[in-house]
Amino acid sequence: MDLSKRVWISNREKQVLKMLLEEKKANEIGKELGLDEKTISTYKLRLLTKTNSKTIIGLYLFNLVHKVVDIEYPFMAVREIRLAKEK
Repeated sequence: MDLSKRVWISNREKQVLKMLLEEKKANEIGKELGLDEKTISTYKLRLLTKTNSKTIIGLYLFNLVHKVVDIEYPFMAVREIRLAKEK
């Protein structure tokens, strides 16, 4: 993997990325943007390829590092995590 290459993400890809990271489904994104569900799937595949990610988790990590889109990550709002006590 060549990390020296720049990744260019279009405005439409940014819109789709933001909605994917907000856990919206392809059909919901399609309705909101006026696009076909298959088109949204194509955008998702392009984003995965451009970011060298295999899953949506990879897109989360890519966005955390590079701040492509501004979203509020739900797991960052957690203030305290209680672990089960070992007996």
